[in-house]
Amino acid sequence: MQIYRSPVFITSDPATRDLLDDIRRIAPFPVPVLITGESGTGKEVAARLIHEWSGRSGAPFVPVNSSTLRGELFESALFGHSRGAFTGAVRNRTGLAAAAVGGTLFLDEIGETDSGVQARLLRFLDSGEYLPVGETMARKSNARVIAATNLDLHAEISRGAFREDLYYRLSAVVFRIPPLRERRADIVPLTEYFISRLISDYGLGPLTISPQAQRVLESFDWPGNVRQLQNEIVSAALRKCSGRLEITDLPGELVSGFLDPAPGLPAGLDGKLKRFERDEILGALRRAGSNCSRAALILGLKRTTLLYRMRRHGIALREKPDDSG
Repeated sequence: MQIYRSPVFITSDPATRDLLDDIRRIAPFPVPVLITGESGTGKEVAARLIHEWSGRSGAPFVPVNSSTLRGELFESALFGHSRGAFTGAVRNRTGLAAAAVGGTLFLDEIGETDSGVQARLLRFLDSGEYLPVGETMARKSNARVIAATNLDLHAEISRGAFREDLYYRLSAVVFRIPPLRERRADIVPLTEYFISRLISDYGLGPLTISPQAQRVLESFDWPGNVRQLQNEIVSAALRKCSGRLEITDLPGELVSGFLDPAPGLPAGLDGKLKRFERDEILGALRRAGSNCSRAALILGLKRTTLLYRMRRHGIALREKPDDSG
């Protein structure tokens, strides 16, 4: 299996590789780019790739989170202000548009900006000119603008929350980063990449992940996308430190969906009892550090009985040796 690797993006999904090829092709052209997609899919990663491949990589990449600043605060952060321009402006401030000269200005969550800021952004995109708050002389920046959003901007335009003319100015080129559930082939390569980074950065390991745990990860829909996958792998790996990540090392939310009875099986009391038993077994195995003998003691079962019930629930793991004696 071919795996596309760059300094910041990992994918083995053919459609995503095609998307990255498109990004590479347009990167040298200094037109505005709009990147859409759910939270955690890698919109900023894609923006950094455009910057890296644009010929501007030696200049600054300046990210701006539009959702955390409103009105005058956003305008001040982006365009700067003069001393005394508003309460609290005790000194002149250079804005991020100036800091990004020659490089890339990344406007994340652009759909969160208010109407006043949108009007000033439109002027900036049209001419590169901007006016620091409290000043009367326009300045100019040649920063390339990339914007991103997890909102449906067409819907925002329909309800009057986003300017249509700004949308068309931002969207000379539009890229949609697909959610992780649409590129499940990326889940294992991303997992292995995160593990390798943890080994390299924190001295963990040797650390691998079992085939069944991989199948659990691939079966989950990942509403938080790549960011959620990374957080879960980091959490599990830091608890494990070395060895092999098993299904019992993963959060119950992931495992429950993987082990739920198939459609068509009884979903009444019998199904609830089976799910309860499975959850109890998984909990005991976690507390016992994946050692079946200790888990059996926790549950008050014989080891052979526990192994039988694990097989019945499809729970398999490479058992840790009992080092208590």
